[in-house]
Amino acid sequence: MEAQEETAYMPDADTTLGMSLYHLICLKLVSSFVDIERLAERKSVGVGFWQQSRQHERSIYSRQQAIFHCGQALRYLRAVSIGSLPWWWPTAVHRAIMTLWAASILGTGPSQNGEAPPVYSPKEFWPRDPMDIESGTNLSIATEPAIIAIDNVAPEDAAFGDANWSERHLLVLSSRDEGVVVLTDGAGILQYGISLIHAFPSSIDGEAMVTRLKELGQAWKQSNREQMYYQC
Repeated sequence: MEAQEETAYMPDADTTLGMSLYHLICLKLVSSFVDIERLAERKSVGVGFWQQSRQHERSIYSRQQAIFHCGQALRYLRAVSIGSLPWWWPTAVHRAIMTLWAASILGTGPSQNGEAPPVYSPKEFWPRDPMDIESGTNLSIATEPAIIAIDNVAPEDAAFGDANWSERHLLVLSSRDEGVVVLTDGAGILQYGISLIHAFPSSIDGEAMVTRLKELGQAWKQSNREQMYYQC
């Protein structure tokens, strides 16, 4: 079946899981999860965290490719039926979320100079069937930049036709109930991962991943508050 027909049918469980694994494998080629974990596993993220993270830019070899594969991995992971969830599903979500978080902090300032990220109202960004999306129906607004929901578009979507799409457009994750999460919002990305894991049946691995994301989220918020204090 040709690429443009991908969204015309719902892949079976094996195909969905296979595609999520494919994008996670590709993610290993453009990022180092070991280095990402070194940033995330700090018990207390202090004022020096931002400078340290700059020294760890080796965590993301290609930011644009990392964002692309994270979005596609989440797109397929979200499409897995409850009855087909493998034991490693929460871990896969955690890895994609952590990589997006690292890509966000390595691509922007720690708190956008103290300004909150832009807020967008809900517009059905989370369809009933996450895979049932026609090519070319990506979110957009009348003026630049276009909004690209990286977890809600197929690889052949016209949004990816621009060689520098990650720098020229507004990248978001499509939230189930609260509009979108902008990829410059590190705390929002972590909360997205928590919400996604909680949207599926609870498991020991799932709760462990949620705990990790919550701990990092708290440390990251504290780091931003301290950074804003020292900037005053």
